[in-house]
Amino acid sequence: MGTPELVEFQVDGKESFRAALMLPPGFDGKRPLPAITVVYGAYSVLALLTQTKLFRAAVCNAPIANLTSFYSQQDWYWFESGQGGMGKPPWGDPDAYVRNSPLFLLDQIEASLLLVNGSEDTASARQAEEVFNGLLRLGRKVEWIQYEGADHFTPEWEHTKFEHLCKTMLDWFDEHL
Repeated sequence: MGTPELVEFQVDGKESFRAALMLPPGFDGKRPLPAITVVYGAYSVLALLTQTKLFRAAVCNAPIANLTSFYSQQDWYWFESGQGGMGKPPWGDPDAYVRNSPLFLLDQIEASLLLVNGSEDTASARQAEEVFNGLLRLGRKVEWIQYEGADHFTPEWEHTKFEHLCKTMLDWFDEHL
C-alpha cells in the first residue's frame, strides 16, 4: 500500500520518467522541459526535481514538501488512507515520511523554481516557505509569490490574480528555458 518512495523512483532511472512523462523514445534531455503543477502535482514535481535533471524550470502552486510538518496541517486520512498513501502516521514509520518528503532532498534540485500560493491557504504557504528558504540557502534560483486574499483553489481566485499568475508563469518560463 502507498505511493512509491522517492528513493525507489530514482532507482527506476530515466526510462521510468520517459514513460511517466510520455517523452518520445529519441528524447535526449537536451531540450528544456517546463513543469507546471498544483498541490499533489506540485508534490510530485518537487519529487521529480530531486530525482532528475530533465527540467530546467518549474512552477509549483500550493506545494507539499515536508510530509512530517504537513501531517499536522492536514486531515490524517489524506496521509494514511487517501492520496498521500503513507499507510500509517509519522510515528508509525518516521523514516518513510522523511524519505518521501522532497524538502529533505532540496540539494538535488537544479531547476529554477517558482513557488505560488494564496495567503488564505495557510498549509501550502508554510510548505512553500520551507522550500523557498531551503533553496535560497542552497543558492538556487527560486522565487515565491503569495497572492493576498486568495485561497487554495486557483480557478476560484479573482480574475486579476489569476491573470497575473498566468502572465507570471509565462514570463518565468521565457526567462528560464
